[in-house]
Amino acid sequence: SPGDGRFVAQTTMELTVAGADWTETEFLPYKQTDVYAIDYNAEPQMLRFGDGLAGNIPAAGNDIRASYLSTAGKAGNVPAGTIVDVVRDLVVAFTSIELLIEQPTRSSGGDDREELAKSKVMIPGYVAARDVAVTAGDYYSLANAFRDAVSGAVAVAHAFVTMSAADDITLQSLVTLISDLVTGLASDVAAETADITAAEAAIASEVV
Repeated sequence: SPGDGRFVAQTTMELTVAGADWTETEFLPYKQTDVYAIDYNAEPQMLRFGDGLAGNIPAAGNDIRASYLSTAGKAGNVPAGTIVDVVRDLVVAFTSIELLIEQPTRSSGGDDREELAKSKVMIPGYVAARDVAVTAGDYYSLANAFRDAVSGAVAVAHAFVTMSAADDITLQSLVTLISDLVTGLASDVAAETADITAAEAAIASEVV
């Protein structure tokens, strides 16, 4: 655990299973591969391995080691005058160099984890940026953003749903009905064909 008031900084984790490096991924893919995903917004943060279908499962008894950078977010931006010394001495030609440390302003750069409200605003753009079209708006954005050095840009782009879910259910019912009718008809034809073949054989024997 990173400790009270701290959390794992995103994309800083390095993890090994039985000495082999596993790769962090945003989403567990539907294939057997050595990856893991981290839910950075969970409380506490959660590391997930696969289930054998979407990502591999570490073998029982394997040694799992993880290293990461922890942060306190904005709380880690210390006030002016807080940093007064170095972690290690500066050594040049086996000689320690004395340094005078001054911090006239508050430190910056740290940030807290993204809140759910902000995530809801950012997710649509994030999805579009990953070239993954989920909604009609995603398709529209991707199509209109297309540019090619030879073909140029898309003149008109529009995404729409040609059939509703209710239409799909109705169509499936019709397909099932037709399939049943064809199956029954095939059975009737086979029976009639057998009767005709038997009748022809009987007539042939009488003629002989």
